[in-house]
Amino acid sequence: FWPPSGIFVAVLLLTDRARWPWWVAGAGVAELTGNALWFHNPLHLAVLYFAANTGAAVAAALLVKRAVGGASRFVSLHRLE
Repeated sequence: FWPPSGIFVAVLLLTDRARWPWWVAGAGVAELTGNALWFHNPLHLAVLYFAANTGAAVAAALLVKRAVGGASRFVSLHRLE
């Protein structure tokens, strides 16, 4: 489990599918910046990591949306008794 991927899946689940390309583009900028600043990976590896992380998050979001029947929302569990 990679926490940024979990956050990315949650963002995709909470936004309309028409806005997903914007989130993917933002994730690409973040991934490439992080690779340049901290990991110093070559560009081709950074793009490969971005593609893998994005593919996993998009696949997870699509599968969850399919399993719950489309629209999803998060609710708090502190009121459940």
